[in-house]
Amino acid sequence: MTGPEHYQYAEKLLDDAGDDELGSDAERYHVAKAQAHATLALAAATGLNDAESGMPPGDWAAWRDAAAVTS
Repeated sequence: MTGPEHYQYAEKLLDDAGDDELGSDAERYHVAKAQAHATLALAAATGLNDAESGMPPGDWAAWRDAAAVTS
């Protein structure tokens, strides 16, 4: 799974948590799993970005697409 895929999956899991009963085990599960995927996404983005030239253009485009509003 790529960094942008982790990001998108974390968003989906948070949407799923919103459908769960407030305070339920299912809600906590979805939120915890979303946090893990968001952390992996952040690690991937940080690892790709260097202090001198930034993120490679192809990777930047993938991140831009993943974070774009699609509604």
